[in-house]
Amino acid sequence: KKIGEHYRQMYKRDEELVKSVGIGQLNRWLLTSVSFLAIFFFLDVTTTLFALSTMSGFVERNIIVSRLFDRGYVGFLWALALKYYPLLPVALVIHLKPTGTRFEVAIRVAKIGVLTGLTAANLIYIFIVLNNLTVLLSVLQ
Repeated sequence: KKIGEHYRQMYKRDEELVKSVGIGQLNRWLLTSVSFLAIFFFLDVTTTLFALSTMSGFVERNIIVSRLFDRGYVGFLWALALKYYPLLPVALVIHLKPTGTRFEVAIRVAKIGVLTGLTAANLIYIFIVLNNLTVLLSVLQ
């Protein structure tokens, strides 16, 4: 019985913590974070395409993207579409409204989880884009 009571207290405390996060602020963070990721996706694709077109010997290591870039402008558009496709479920979570539903805590937890994932993805793409730019600038000088 003690373990069950301890679990209920923990659950209640965690629920209060999740509910204490302001949904407006959380949505602003999510929108900002997904916007930055969309910009980083675009910069990644365009810097890679620029490197492929200006640098002899530059090779895209992702075989799917490499084959898409071989198809010119249409391939570029497909590469962008495939880059942005994973943002659709993220957009769905961003637009879920938790207040007044019985899933309020679950929706808030999902939003916090998505924000955590977006933060990690932004950090990775900052590195990728900076690496692409560094390679381009070193060759162009």
